[in-house]
Amino acid sequence: MTILNQPLRSEVIALYKQLVYLGRDYPAGYTNFFRPKLKAAFMKKRDLVDEAEIRKSIAFGNYIIKELEAMYYLKKYRTLRARYTVPEEDAHIALQKALESQRI
Repeated sequence: MTILNQPLRSEVIALYKQLVYLGRDYPAGYTNFFRPKLKAAFMKKRDLVDEAEIRKSIAFGNYIIKELEAMYYLKKYRTLRARYTVPEEDAHIALQKALESQRI
């Protein structure tokens, strides 16, 4: 990056830091999977000079951040749902028992 792209440089560094922070909880692992992939992706684009291309890459990085956050929220929702809801089979059995107890 040249001197003209210093504001973009700070945006790229902030994007990298945010992705590193979000990657800590990645299901496939941080040190063995996420961090090497992230570093390789940033190193692949390190020679960009065109401001439009850099902004396009930053926008893609922000998209990835939103996708990671959505994946984490979904994972949390599924975990909580599995923990606090009754499976359908158990609910069906409980309903049958309740109906049988009313007949007596």
